[in-house]
Amino acid sequence: MVTPSVGFIGLGVMGHRMFSNMTAHGGFTIASVWDPSRAVCNSVKQAYPDVRISESAEALVLDEKVGWSISRVLPRLTAGMHF
Repeated sequence: MVTPSVGFIGLGVMGHRMFSNMTAHGGFTIASVWDPSRAVCNSVKQAYPDVRISESAEALVLDEKVGWSISRVLPRLTAGMHF
């Protein structure tokens, strides 16, 4: 069975919890993550040194190593905020 390869866009409260749970669960490969906050990316990298940080949301989506992407940025998009 192939291990699902996942990318995370947005690591706020919900995204970070999902990321942490999937990392702890096993059965998934976290291919890459991205968040609009560089501080959040740095914090994740410090806690999970092996995780790759994408340069942008678009780069994550286009990354061939990412089979699935999970986006938790909808609140910012609906509020009219842009990255």
